[in-house]
Amino acid sequence: TVAAVSSSSSSTSATASVAGGAPANSDGSAPAAGNVDSQVATQGSTAKGDGADASADSAAQGSGGTAPSASTSDGKVSVAAAIGVNVAVSKTSATLTSGTTVDSGGLLTVSSTAQTSGKANADGSQTGNTAVGVGAAVALNLGIASNTATIPTNTTVSSQGLTVSAMMPGTSSVNAFEADAKSGAGASNVGVAGSLALNTVDNSSSASLASGSTVDAGTGPVLIEASNIASNTVTSGASVTGSGTSAKVGVGASVGLNVAVDSTTAEVADGAILTGGSSMGLNATGGDTMATTVTGGAAGAQVTVTPLVAVSVAVDSTTALLGTGADVSLAGPYSSTASQNASVTTTATGTTQGSNVAVGA
Repeated sequence: TVAAVSSSSSSTSATASVAGGAPANSDGSAPAAGNVDSQVATQGSTAKGDGADASADSAAQGSGGTAPSASTSDGKVSVAAAIGVNVAVSKTSATLTSGTTVDSGGLLTVSSTAQTSGKANADGSQTGNTAVGVGAAVALNLGIASNTATIPTNTTVSSQGLTVSAMMPGTSSVNAFEADAKSGAGASNVGVAGSLALNTVDNSSSASLASGSTVDAGTGPVLIEASNIASNTVTSGASVTGSGTSAKVGVGASVGLNVAVDSTTAEVADGAILTGGSSMGLNATGGDTMATTVTGGAAGAQVTVTPLVAVSVAVDSTTALLGTGADVSLAGPYSSTASQNASVTTTATGTTQGSNVAVGA
């Protein structure tokens, strides 16, 4: 028996949250709690008291010796941004060395069993009483999973039965890949929230007798099988809430991209030689559940805009193949099945409410 077993799981989570500083009093002075500028000044004074170099301090603050204001012409600015990136790469393989000869008095089994999952999560939320608020979240997930079992080229096997399998552990196992991005913003003047969730996957499972391999299975059964069940999920959401009708602009933009190539193959390749065997099964089972959900909302401002993009691309293939030119001579029955269950769901939902202008795209 030659066996390889792996279970791989990876995830990344990024969270950013910020509350805007309290606004200035009507006469321009700082509130009791202090706004961003007053907090900068306080920290600067503390640094000076601790012996910070005066010339360096002056250079950092500018020729006027005063730290620049954390504001625009519309008022104070508060920004929260989160970026989560996950890369999951898993390669599992069971094989023999090419060019070798194997002589077994019993069943020869070459099996690879693997399950892989990867997730990226990003949450960027800006809250609080601020004039300009920006919340941004980007979640990027890349999954590359390969599960192979093979009798390679120029290899000779003599045994009493043969099993070559590239399978998953248990009937409920799933190769799961996911990207989730969520952003939010609230501001009294201008609020912008943007989310991007991207999931890209190349996921394969293969069991084969390679071209140029030679197998004499004697009086035992021959089974070549592969399975690959996957789920690919993208969730992207953005929400903007203004502070009453005085808020000028609210933009809640959300993009979700879900692209996956999932393949499952059980194969006797062109030019492979198989003799003997009391029976033979050549079976491939594949499945992919893809879901892409994008939501966006903007409300409470004079002008609100909610642009949304949701894209799903699923390329699924499940193959049980007895190759052209393969020399197969069996002593018993032969059966072959290829089964695939795939579904794709893509949803984009936008809610826009503005006192003067509202645009949903």
